[in-house]
Amino acid sequence: MIYLICNEYINRGIKTIELRNEFHDTLSFKIDKEQYQLGQYVFVDIINNKSVISHEVTKPDNFLKYYFSGEMSTKELKIIIKEYVDKIKNENIKIILEETVLKNEDFYLYPAAKAIHHAYIGGLATHSINILKLAEFYADTYDLNKDILFAGALLHDYGKVRELEAYGLTYSIEGNLLGHISMCYEEVSNIAINLNINHEKEIIALKHVILSHHGQLAYGSPKEPMTIEAYVLSQLDDVDSKIEVLKKSLSVTQPNKISAPILAFDRRRFMKLEEEKKK
Repeated sequence: MIYLICNEYINRGIKTIELRNEFHDTLSFKIDKEQYQLGQYVFVDIINNKSVISHEVTKPDNFLKYYFSGEMSTKELKIIIKEYVDKIKNENIKIILEETVLKNEDFYLYPAAKAIHHAYIGGLATHSINILKLAEFYADTYDLNKDILFAGALLHDYGKVRELEAYGLTYSIEGNLLGHISMCYEEVSNIAINLNINHEKEIIALKHVILSHHGQLAYGSPKEPMTIEAYVLSQLDDVDSKIEVLKKSLSVTQPNKISAPILAFDRRRFMKLEEEKKK
């Protein structure tokens, strides 16, 4: 049977790889350090009642089945995002989105992170849609710039499609050395330069939202939010990612019990309250 090498770790100089098949069954093997790499597909035989890696195979046609997926299909994600892009009035901002998220198929397949939040196929687009919905509410409530907020929601993590490799199993070289914030800023700037709109006020405002969306210098943003839209976007990004982490932790917590310490909340614990079912 074909398996995907989906995880690896080294303990006392010994490398262990974790394999997952299309049914999400897993196997673990201790191997030589450079023998196999994350994202490779291998064939596993059963020899003398023991699982043995036989050989490397090419990526199967149904490779996405080897990954965990979100609730929405790629088609559903594309429809929702296109609806929000159509709401944008500024043509310069709209064309930036047409040249990025609307063109790049990986945006709808990649996770939002390697492990922390929305770490599944379609997670990046799902995370962006969650922020779009929240951003629309905040924009209507506080009379904010929807064009900047919507574009920021879609582009703030767009660099993840280059930062990550093998659909989120590992980081690329440029991902490790540059990071998704700088790579997205670079891509938006290049498009804007080619269109001769790089110095337009709305493009500068959009790039500021991208650069500042982690909220603080200590969290990896080269700039802290200095516009109201940038501040709101950074808060919505933080809320959506943390709620995803919290829900994941509570999903494995027994009803009316305290969760394990959650790193995203400075190791605080949360209680999973549920009403007792009536007999």
